[in-house]
Amino acid sequence: ERKHTEEALIQNETLLRQTIDLVPHFIFAKDINSKFLLVNKAVADAYGTTVTAIIGKSDIDFSATPEQAKHFHEDDLSVINGGKTVFIPEERITDSQGNLRYLQTTKIPFQFGSNKLPALMGVAVDITERKKLEKDISESEQLYRSLFDISPVTIVLVDSTGIILDINSALCRIFRYSREELIGKHISILVPPEH
Repeated sequence: ERKHTEEALIQNETLLRQTIDLVPHFIFAKDINSKFLLVNKAVADAYGTTVTAIIGKSDIDFSATPEQAKHFHEDDLSVINGGKTVFIPEERITDSQGNLRYLQTTKIPFQFGSNKLPALMGVAVDITERKKLEKDISESEQLYRSLFDISPVTIVLVDSTGIILDINSALCRIFRYSREELIGKHISILVPPEH
């Protein structure tokens, strides 16, 4: 019976390991000293090591800067001591290649082992690509806006019903309206209905 129990336990541990390693997000558990109790392959890959090598170590043992490691430890303590789930919309890590990565993290407190030691579990989603895309879109919008506004040609964008969506500075100067006065109004404010 003990042998069957041990085999079942090994099977469950194997299933758990395979499951968490399939998840592309970072899954981890840490003790009160911010030492890793559990990590998945995504965490180990980010730190350029293996799952077994990271257990018992902290962020500072891998790629984190001292400032990042201190910040993570303070966050970890606040979750453990506060006893509440914490959502961190954006935090930065340095991976094993020295690249800055952005994470969106949820941490929850729990008690570990038979001694019920204070610990936390976390899941972090890598939002680096999203941050890059947001930056690219912002830069593109800034370029569009600057080209749109410096054009000597009058430009007005309207929807299919004739509502003004955007207007450039040249047109505002000619008609002596501000953008705010024209956006959302019908184009007939500038062009008579017969035209």
